[in-house]
Amino acid sequence: MIKNIFLVFITIIIFLFFFFVISTYVSKNNVNKVDINKKLVEKKIEENLDNLPFLPNDTKDVIQFNSGYDNDNIKIKRNFWDLLKK
Repeated sequence: MIKNIFLVFITIIIFLFFFFVISTYVSKNNVNKVDINKKLVEKKIEENLDNLPFLPNDTKDVIQFNSGYDNDNIKIKRNFWDLLKK
């Protein structure tokens, strides 16, 4: 009997928890706060983008491409069993 009452009580508490969390999340007040916060963040990003300095490109011909085809294809003998023989 007490066990059943306890289970009903826990079930009601869980249901109320989810109800209040969802109702708070969907509330008009919370939606307005989120929208205002998004607008402020976008505004700050735009302001910071305008203040970025322009850096000239000084990396021309710094990196040389190595295709690996210049080397002769020397095959190295790799055998696992030879390691065990030693």
